[in-house]
Amino acid sequence: MLELHGKVLMDAATDLLGRKGELSRELSLAVSALNGLGAFWGGDEAGQAFYTGQGGGGGYQTRSQAIVTEIEAIIDGYEKTALGLQQMSRNTDQANWNVVISLPKVSK
Repeated sequence: MLELHGKVLMDAATDLLGRKGELSRELSLAVSALNGLGAFWGGDEAGQAFYTGQGGGGGYQTRSQAIVTEIEAIIDGYEKTALGLQQMSRNTDQANWNVVISLPKVSK
């Protein structure tokens, strides 16, 4: 038999939201640090090839934005999963109370 407790689900949601916040902060710090370096690839031909890519391959500009986009999708997934866990918690608690209400009354 599977036992579900609303508090366990809510605690998991709270933990996941905390991790979402941590990941979001770390992403922001990493992006700020990289942006703070300026155009570290330089202005010569090799630097521009690194930045924009060559031969149809994406360079730093494209790849770095793709990484940020993917991490933002993970962060969004954390939030959506946490919201789902919160809803499951409320539904579980409501279902448990519905069972209690439906139990036969004991006469005195």
